[in-house]
Order: sequence, then C-alpha cells, then structure tokens
Amino acid sequence: MVMSRLSWPVVLASHQRIKERGSDGLAMEAVSGIKTVAALGREQDIMLLLDYRLQKPYTDGIRQIFLGNFFLALSLSISYFVYGFAYWWGSRNVADGYYSQVDFFIVLPALLFSAQASGQLLAFSPDISKAHVSASNIFGLLDEYPPKLRANEYALASKSSAHQIEAGSASTSERTPTPSPTPLSIEFRNVCFSYPTRRLSPALRDLSFKVTPGQYVAFAGSSGSGKSTVMSLIERFYEPDSGCILVDNEADRPPLVAHHDQVMRVEARSRGQTRTDILA
Repeated sequence: MVMSRLSWPVVLASHQRIKERGSDGLAMEAVSGIKTVAALGREQDIMLLLDYRLQKPYTDGIRQIFLGNFFLALSLSISYFVYGFAYWWGSRNVADGYYSQVDFFIVLPALLFSAQASGQLLAFSPDISKAHVSASNIFGLLDEYPPKLRANEYALASKSSAHQIEAGSASTSERTPTPSPTPLSIEFRNVCFSYPTRRLSPALRDLSFKVTPGQYVAFAGSSGSGKSTVMSLIERFYEPDSGCILVDNEADRPPLVAHHDQVMRVEARSRGQTRTDILA
C-alpha cells in the first residue's frame, strides 16, 4: 500500500498533463491572437471550444481528487484504527488472563508509536514521489549521451588536462568548416521527433520538405504544432528520433548558428498580404 501511494501522484500528474495539453494550446493561441479574436467577434466561440475541451479533464480531475482524498483520509486515520484495535484486543487478552497489565502497557505504546509514524510517512508520500521524480530527471540528464555525437568529440570533451583540451579545441576548430557565403539548402526526410520529457506525444511525425537556396519558406500552424521544434532541429539543439536532416545534401551537418539570423515572432502583423509580411 505504501508503494502504491508513492507512485499514485506521479501517474495521475502524468495523465493530467497529457489530457490538458490540447486545451493549453488553444488557450495560448487565443491569448496570443486576442486582437484578431476580438476583431472577428469570436470570444464566445473560443470560450465554448475551451469549455468543451476542458470537460473531460475536469471530470477525470474530480475522480482523481476523490481518490486522492480517500487515500489521504485513510493515511490520517490509520493511527486511530490501530488505537482502537490495540485497546480492544489488549483488554480481551488481559481479561482472559493471557497477558498481564505490564505486558499490555509495554506492547501498546510500541504499536501506537509505530502506527503514528506510518501515518506521517503516508502523509508525506506526495513529496517523496516528487523528490524521486526530480532526482531521476537530474541523474538522467547528467547521464544522457547525445546519440550522434562523434567519438573523437566525446573523447576530447572527457579529457581532464587543460592543455589537452586546448590542443584538442584548436585541432577541432581547424577541422570545422568555415561558414559558406552562399545560401544553404535544407532538407527534412521523414523526420520524427519527440522531446525527452514527452516521449508519448511526438512533436513531429514523418516530416519531409526541402528548402532550396534563396527560397522563402513560412511555417504556419497553431501553438504546439512544431514550428519552433523545426528551428531547434535545424540549429541542432536536438537530434531527430528517426529520419535525417540534410544541409547541402550532407547528413553530417555542422551547427548552423553562424549561417542564419533569428528574429523572434511578433504577435501583431503589419497591414498587407502574408507574402509582404514574410519578405519585410
């Protein structure tokens, strides 16, 4: 019962995050484009759609709250159940002559204190489960090994000598190709990707496209559709789970930080066509 109580909050929190992800994306998109929503008079429609998407998480949340409070009440009442059972059972044994009163008052405090300690342990079980998950995430991050990191780069990063690190860095910088002054072509071939913390919810599924040099491309979609994920993969902050990303028809691509400039998105577009806004 103790182990089930420890793992129960973690399982509930994971399922709750998955169920509320759709409503979170809708709310973020509506708030970010609040001027457009107000201009079209769609406030009531957004509220109805958000209310519809929150119905199932709300119903499941009520059930989870009931179960959580049931286990909380059970953990807090264990000590009182043990008190009553100990006095009843001890009084019967003393009355029947199986034990003396001295034996009864020796065993009774031991049972009561152990029951009280068990109840306090169960009351703190949500904090214990959170600490366990946090420690697992930290150690998992420290032990994580990039899947496509070359062996010589990993050996270079593992050297403890400062002289060897400087020498290795110099040799690595010599091998790094210089930024090309010509535009680059980028191609995604059947790329699938999911973030390490959300393996059950893929961010990209079988994505394929090609951007030729000098071509303007716009990624349009709702919040959470994968636009920022595509840029993170191009910048090589992450590696795809499957498929490949080609830069100038080469799969072993260098980081493209030196080849591009990034301008953060602005919620309010300027007046004009979409093509004018992209080229501006």
